[in-house]
Amino acid sequence: MMQLIKYEFNKLIHKKVIFFLLFLLLGLNIFLFLQAQKEVVFHNTTEYQSLLTKYSGMEPKQALSELKEIQNDYSILSRILYNRSIGVTEAVTQNDIQILLDDYPVPIAYKAFTQRYSYHIKKEAEFQTAYAAINELIEQLNTISSYPQFIGSMEKKAQSMESVSIFAKKDTFAYRNIQKTVLDFNDLKQLSLELGQEEGIIAVSRFAFTDYFLLLFILILSVFLFAEERENGLLTILKSTTNGRLKLAGSKLLVLLLSTLFLFVIFYGGNLFSAKDRFGFGDTGRFIQSMASFRDAEMPLTVSHYLIVLFLLKLFALLLFAVITTLLFTLFSNTKLAFLINGGILACSYLAYSFIYPTSYLNPLKYLNIFSFLDSYQMIAYYNNLNLFGYPVSRLSSSISLIGSLIILCILTYLWIFSKSGSKNSSLNPALFKRKGGNHLSNGSVHLWNHELFKILFSNKGLLLLLLAFLLGLQYLDRSELFYTDAQYYYEYYARQLSGKLDESKNSFLENEQQRFDHLSVNINLLLEQYNNHEISKEDYRNKSLELSEFAKFYPGFQTAKQQYESLSGLQEQKDISLHFISTIPSSYIFEDSNRDLLLGLLYSVLLILCLCNLFCIEYKNGMINLIRSTKNGRGKLFFKKSFIAYAIAALLMLFIYIPIYITLAGRYHFTDWTAPIQSIQIFSDFPFKISIIQFIVLIMMIQLTTAFAMVSTLLLLAQLLKKQTLTILTGVLTLSVPMIFRYIVPKLVERYSFADGFNMYRHFSEQNSFLYVCLYVAALIIIIVLTETVAYRIFCNRNLR
Repeated sequence: MMQLIKYEFNKLIHKKVIFFLLFLLLGLNIFLFLQAQKEVVFHNTTEYQSLLTKYSGMEPKQALSELKEIQNDYSILSRILYNRSIGVTEAVTQNDIQILLDDYPVPIAYKAFTQRYSYHIKKEAEFQTAYAAINELIEQLNTISSYPQFIGSMEKKAQSMESVSIFAKKDTFAYRNIQKTVLDFNDLKQLSLELGQEEGIIAVSRFAFTDYFLLLFILILSVFLFAEERENGLLTILKSTTNGRLKLAGSKLLVLLLSTLFLFVIFYGGNLFSAKDRFGFGDTGRFIQSMASFRDAEMPLTVSHYLIVLFLLKLFALLLFAVITTLLFTLFSNTKLAFLINGGILACSYLAYSFIYPTSYLNPLKYLNIFSFLDSYQMIAYYNNLNLFGYPVSRLSSSISLIGSLIILCILTYLWIFSKSGSKNSSLNPALFKRKGGNHLSNGSVHLWNHELFKILFSNKGLLLLLLAFLLGLQYLDRSELFYTDAQYYYEYYARQLSGKLDESKNSFLENEQQRFDHLSVNINLLLEQYNNHEISKEDYRNKSLELSEFAKFYPGFQTAKQQYESLSGLQEQKDISLHFISTIPSSYIFEDSNRDLLLGLLYSVLLILCLCNLFCIEYKNGMINLIRSTKNGRGKLFFKKSFIAYAIAALLMLFIYIPIYITLAGRYHFTDWTAPIQSIQIFSDFPFKISIIQFIVLIMMIQLTTAFAMVSTLLLLAQLLKKQTLTILTGVLTLSVPMIFRYIVPKLVERYSFADGFNMYRHFSEQNSFLYVCLYVAALIIIIVLTETVAYRIFCNRNLR
């Protein structure tokens, strides 16, 4: 059997495309992982580390008490700095702050307080860093100190819920679930929790792209191990040999499982190393319940044990998918049908996991599927019981049991089907040697469309790549609630007041608000005078002073909104266009995220290359090109049908990847101003034509699609010139994908004149005097399409290029 295993490994090793995909997907995985962590706020500063060292050995309640005293001082200090930034006089600030300082257990004078923190006042940036570190530690300590209370409250909640009629019936799932929850968490009261950050652990836990890349790789390996020999007619011969049944079946399965393990180690190992280098994991001996994201975890795991369990669950989920894929390719002799069923399982699993509500009676379908198993972070970090025939069963334990049972069942079924005698897959069919009548072709298909679609979707694994594009696109479908920072909240308050067409009522609103801000200092002085004259009580003074201070915080947001409104008003008079006020928050999401656009362009180019690389190369590889050229429709007609399919695939890929962004814009950001003039978006104020936002978006999508078609025609020409799949992939990546990588990493190095421009059109149109360049760019694309199609056509038809 060892010889069979060596043979199967040798077969995979000699597939150049496997190594190319390995390096390509591994590099893309690490690149995407690092980019995903750029947005993470990480307070691993010198101030944080010194505070962590100081308070780690202290009792949580004592540490929290000391830090809250410092936080209170810093809060007052922050208010002083803010008052100075908005122009409040020093006398008013002193009186305002002194009232707060008088409430200290040991009152302190304003001057003494400012002298104590004179360094922080002079070095505001360092003060903000220290303030952030203190807030981070307080948040961690709040989680730790409140955990026993959190566990203890479960029993009280259970008792109160039992008094409600719908939860009081003992033979129901609700009642049993309440009792089980209390029992499961009862032993966690005495956990010893410690300080430490969670960013590195969360980074490796939540990154989903690795799961998708490995699913794709496992499917490709399964094709080479199980489907290719059957399609080449070798499986029947192999099964007739001495070791051609059970031992051959075992060696193939073992090679796939070992390959899955190898891929698992290098892909997730890359994530783990990158997260440790970027964030670190802190003390791996502390319990995960020390971190807010794991508060609902029922298992008392340390960080190191958690990481082991996390990756073991992912490994077993991938092994399960591998054996399911093995079984399907063995059970169905039709490769197309096996692909469709595999894709259907993945699609249904993803939809069930994404859209079935957790409390639905269908929640077993949500949690007992491949994508749920791969999301082992959610499985461990969030307590959840499934409703199985009225009894609560832990999601974690039921998942482990089901994964183990399915792996064993699938392996045994596969071995039995592969090795059974009398199988259609393992015996020669006598009907193959019978003389067929003249009308035998009427039972099959000889249409070029059907054959070319089959080759690109199934032989070239295009269906898998389309499924991967669909899954990657869904990562940008964000249905979560939109949360604002303080600055965004203050701005958005005024943006909602001003939204819609510009008119006199909004001008009046801005003037009234401006007067309120102009009189803010006067009102503060007046309030202080009333307090000093004993016209209002200290409590009233404090409340009204806080109200004015809170109102003052809206001023930066007001200024931003007012400047935007005034700019639009001037533009409206200048261009005689009825403009709308549109919040910059949704418009920035769709129009100003050039990094996202380039990243999507990179993903698109890689998927497009992998989809189309073998469309023409396969005829050159198997020597069929000369035979095809000799047939009636084997030249021009075949070439144009192949090209049409390639363009259709390019359009479908773009649809899968880009549509979720616009769905997110409409759903999460509640964007409705589709018919407003595009000049309402400030960065497009110089756009020369009067078109709506939706028309502008369609224009950009048409340019992107034209870019995609130029990429397709370039790939088709490369395939004709190089005639080898691996060389076509490599040259395609260098021509189409590498410029996007350089544009992403070093924007100034490759600013223009590449296919990356087509995926970064929003940025180009935002630049002054860019319309001419865009026109020239589109014209160049059309020329590229015409020239490359013409040359590729002549090469394919074996005509000289005169």
